[in-house]
Amino acid sequence: ALVRSVAGALWRTEACAWPFVRECALVFDDRSIIHVSPQLTSSLAVPTERRIIKALRDSLVAPKSVSGIRIKTHAAIHELDEQSQIEAAEKAFCAVLSKRSAINVVCLLHEDFPIELPVFGHDLKAGGGGQTENMHVLMVLGTVRDMTIAEQKAILNVCSKRKLRLVGCNLGRAPEFTSKILHALNCHALNGRLASALDALPPVGEWGALKKLAPTHRSVNKAG
Repeated sequence: ALVRSVAGALWRTEACAWPFVRECALVFDDRSIIHVSPQLTSSLAVPTERRIIKALRDSLVAPKSVSGIRIKTHAAIHELDEQSQIEAAEKAFCAVLSKRSAINVVCLLHEDFPIELPVFGHDLKAGGGGQTENMHVLMVLGTVRDMTIAEQKAILNVCSKRKLRLVGCNLGRAPEFTSKILHALNCHALNGRLASALDALPPVGEWGALKKLAPTHRSVNKAG
């Protein structure tokens, strides 16, 4: 499931990355992070499950041995209270952003958000306004499992501290495989509609997103 998400995020076709993706970052429960860049698509032309797992394993055994993969590990996190969980998640998200990051918009994705990404039924074109020309977006969503409340709060805190614009939306109310969502986002970007659609979303604070982040129904496993 995790492998299919990585493939969906980076590979457009054999040995060819999606043109607008700069990195796929996987944040784990212990706050270890695997950074996978489009460079991997050149050395690993066909993203089969076996090949991607082998590349990840080789990177764990010998850091920097696989071009396009960087791994930052942490000691195991034991039982923490909610505030400690939030602080640990904040550190992980700050590591994803990094001080050199050009990201200026963060978008949370979940089918229970009240607003759908407005890519259909609107005359939206990428670069149509000053807000979209220099937009660098971090898309945040759960794979294998949904984000926890602590992780969601951590994103809110990090965006507030860094003065990053935070939005949230769904791509339809039905739970979908994460890989399918990632493919859809890449296709919207390729067709020049993603940036303007994101620019049309109101900031999270305007519609009380934090209260909406908890699923309103029992979600199925959306990994994949």
